[in-house]
Amino acid sequence: MYRTTKREPRPDARRKSAERHAVLVFIVLFGAALAGCAAMLVRSDMAGFTVLAIVGALIVPLANIAMLVTQAVVVRFHSRHVVADTARHRRCDDVDCVVVIPVMIRNHADVAHAVSALDHARAATAATARAVYLLVDFADAPADRTRDDDVLRRSLADAAAIADVRDLADGGILIRPRVYNPAQACWMGWERKRGKVQQFLELVRDGHSHAFEVVPTPLSARSIRLVMTVDVDARLAEGCLDRLIGCWSTSRSMLREAPALFVPRIEVRPTESANLFATLQYPPAAPGVVSHGFYRIVGDTDVFEGKGLIDVDRFLARVGDAFAENTILSHDHLEGFLGRTRLVPDAVLVEDAPIDWLGWRSRQERWIRGDTQTLPWLFSRHPRMDRFGRLKIVHNVFYHLSAPLALLAAVGLWTAGLQTAGTVALSLGIPGLWMMIVDTLLGVSDRATSRAHILRRGILGQAGPSAVALLFYLDRALVTVGAVTRSLWRMSVSRRHMLEWRPSDSGPQRTLTGKTCLRLWRSTAFAGVMGMVIWPMIDRSGAGPAAILLTLWAATPLVAVITAKRIRRSSSPAYPRSPQKPRVAQVSGVPPVAAAATHSASYR
Repeated sequence: MYRTTKREPRPDARRKSAERHAVLVFIVLFGAALAGCAAMLVRSDMAGFTVLAIVGALIVPLANIAMLVTQAVVVRFHSRHVVADTARHRRCDDVDCVVVIPVMIRNHADVAHAVSALDHARAATAATARAVYLLVDFADAPADRTRDDDVLRRSLADAAAIADVRDLADGGILIRPRVYNPAQACWMGWERKRGKVQQFLELVRDGHSHAFEVVPTPLSARSIRLVMTVDVDARLAEGCLDRLIGCWSTSRSMLREAPALFVPRIEVRPTESANLFATLQYPPAAPGVVSHGFYRIVGDTDVFEGKGLIDVDRFLARVGDAFAENTILSHDHLEGFLGRTRLVPDAVLVEDAPIDWLGWRSRQERWIRGDTQTLPWLFSRHPRMDRFGRLKIVHNVFYHLSAPLALLAAVGLWTAGLQTAGTVALSLGIPGLWMMIVDTLLGVSDRATSRAHILRRGILGQAGPSAVALLFYLDRALVTVGAVTRSLWRMSVSRRHMLEWRPSDSGPQRTLTGKTCLRLWRSTAFAGVMGMVIWPMIDRSGAGPAAILLTLWAATPLVAVITAKRIRRSSSPAYPRSPQKPRVAQVSGVPPVAAAATHSASYR
């Protein structure tokens, strides 16, 4: 009698099984939630049109929460089949790699920041990278050259001399001249960061380019195959580039279709000047994002966040000329799905974060406009654009629209006398609150997870970001509506200013005062209008939550100033070494490869 063993399913069968389970979980969750809301509203005394309007407003927030819960459930129960790439790294010393840092220079502070990033990248990759280059664009201008350009060029040259950069063959500063862009009505660098990186990759591949003022000739002679791109506000941990190159070397022989992008695990941390906003928004116990593990399980690709190792030939062959000019600002996710991405969780990159609300909302507004511009890709016939890439586009837009639509539904329920239902509807615009509950329940279901781990990750890790989302809820909704409206107008009517870019000022150089917070006057005015309109319609017996929230939102400028005040100084080093055993954020006991974190509160 022969002994039989259970046969492991093939990777394609596992992915199809996970996809079927994801569809089933989403349909059950979304259908049950929507049916329950509709049944509750039908039993009330509200008019039929009002019921339809509120249910319609709740569709997007409910779908967003259902997507997030589905991702967490699929990662929890299917991640054991995902083989970590980090377990089979092999050293590869016979390939040349360079590091590039795209940067825009506006003033002398930007020069100092960029050269500091250059120094750190050279020190962190001295044993691996052949050279480190700053890819410099000057700020948009009404002419191809301005009076400040020469001053900034001299400042860059002096800084390069101090940084001991003598020969472009060993790295240095590559300046890109401005070109006139009729759609932006100004002189600027072609296609901003995307164009800068693409032109450098073409320079590496072809050996010649007219995109930069001075071209280092040794680039073509070295047959460089890999380029590591790092933002100016990010720092590579020790050994990060070695691990990425090792994963690239392993993937060439082990994967049927080798990825073109290899991304590190990104830890988002505020600068040394910690304040209340940074403490709440970026807690050390944050569980991170589960979308990496989800798309890896069902689509065999990870999510690209704009920083990582690029295989030059594969990337240009797969992505190359996929994007039309002046059409897209947020290109990272699309590049990741078109070129295929692999996450390396034991390679760590530490990224600075905005330390106040104004910096955070500026970056968020840029992300919302960029994600809205990806909507035409839902109907793209590009051969590498699959259903998972389209799902990511839809989820990004749904995530942004959840706050304003949930607020609209909450106002309708409050005015109808359903105070508790209105507060619950408002909470649908705070995904972290619901993920806190889901992480806790999934942790309880896992016997290997301790209660302390459940408390730290499921509750403490999401409580701070949820509190920030609640405090600035109205301003966040207004920013979303404005950004989406502008993007749709520019995409469909004006076809201009689609590449508008404003810095988020994530560094500590700006002091947040009452004068700067006057930019938040719209929240105060809108909260006052809401109070005058809906207060006479609200039942006074249950008007407590609405009154408290409207008062908080009216005081948004004051709250922004208070949360920006420094309360302590970080005692831990800003940029730690990569741990031997990666301390990766796990979702209720999920292996590191499936739950590697990027932004702690974004769920992008």
